[in-house]
Amino acid sequence: RRQADFYSLMFFVVALANLVGYFLIGIATNIIGQALTHRYRREMLAYITSFDQDFFDCPENSSGALTAKLSSAPSAVQELMSANLGLVVTVLVNMIASSALGIALGWKLGLVLVFGGLTVILGTGFLRVRLDMKLEAATETQFTKSASLASEAVGAIRTVNMLTLEDSILREYSETLDGIVAMVIRSL
Repeated sequence: RRQADFYSLMFFVVALANLVGYFLIGIATNIIGQALTHRYRREMLAYITSFDQDFFDCPENSSGALTAKLSSAPSAVQELMSANLGLVVTVLVNMIASSALGIALGWKLGLVLVFGGLTVILGTGFLRVRLDMKLEAATETQFTKSASLASEAVGAIRTVNMLTLEDSILREYSETLDGIVAMVIRSL
């Protein structure tokens, strides 16, 4: 009974340490992500406004496409530096602590699980990251095209309204998004 109480108390202490650790990791990565995102957006906007007029004449550099890039690229940096960085730190700490605890309690079984199970976990993690990168690359250009179409339609809303083109623009935008979804589903 006394030993069970001791282990219960130790598990409670570990749970409290996890609570504090997760809280600190979350706060730190959020502050880092917000600061980097703010700086990156400011630098991108300053860089884009310094280009010559020829840059803006290219169809891939329309106002909608540039607005989409100004929105999506810093958001991706924030996602990487806040949520994903916190997840990586958490996973590394948990993996190292679990491996050390497993080896300390039963070194034979601990070594088998660390070297046998860890390779499977690392392999599937690498596969997930690879698939996420492939999906992001496949959809980036397509979403830029749809954002450009929407931005130009909104920018010329009076012309669209006078020519009663709302239905055709909405249909074209819906078809663009449906094509993106179909392409993404096929690629997975």
